[in-house]
Amino acid sequence: MGGGKKPSLAQIERAQKREDERKERKRPEERRQRISFSAIEPNPSELFGKIRGLGAITPQSVVELCSMSPGEAKRTLRRFEKEGLLSRISSFNGQPVYSLNSTDQQPSAVPDVAQ
Repeated sequence: MGGGKKPSLAQIERAQKREDERKERKRPEERRQRISFSAIEPNPSELFGKIRGLGAITPQSVVELCSMSPGEAKRTLRRFEKEGLLSRISSFNGQPVYSLNSTDQQPSAVPDVAQ
């Protein structure tokens, strides 16, 4: 009922060395390569040209097409919606789903900074 015996200092040191060695061996395998997002915003007309080929447009699909952050993708899609290029058809798990409007407009080149 009293539990196990308290380990001696030598036992604690050995256990800590073994744990440190195990961590050092695992580190190169465990490191994941993070996606680096570019600081340069893509040209809106180029981005819109890439989006045209998609059926359902979500922020995640835009992130996969271009190396931009999810937040930037959401802002860009909202801007395209304000300009009348996209229409929001629904949302799934908090992610808006857009579709193309049937117009042949091009997006404006200057992004809206204050939102």
